Amino acid sequence: MPEKLSPSSDASLAHVADYLAAKPYVSLLRIEGHSDDGAPAAASAALTERRAMSVAKWLVAHGVDCKRLVAVGFGSTKPVAPSDTPQNNARNSRVEFVNAALRGRPIGGMPVDGGGRVAGDACR
Repeated sequence: MPEKLSPSSDASLAHVADYLAAKPYVSLLRIEGHSDDGAPAAASAALTERRAMSVAKWLVAHGVDCKRLVAVGFGSTKPVAPSDTPQNNARNSRVEFVNAALRGRPIGGMPVDGGGRVAGDACR
């Protein structure tokens, strides 16, 4: 079951779509789903995969070529803040966008999935 995106996300995601339209040399954009550590690891990983795929599907529905997107879940493995307050938990539950390949070549020799779990095919 896909994650429901907040209507307030539309403006930010439209900005991402505009970014990709303006930068055709970005051949692959990684959509990273992250969460706080409030759920078991398996549930957290599944949540972040669904979150990343929902964002990918939104972008595809708004004109982005699905072949330029890879949706990846990281669960709670990459926090940006300690999970000691509700505010920090909210900071850890996020979606990030990372250029993964330029002109068809992975950036810095890194795997295009960034070490996360690929959520599926954005073209399906």
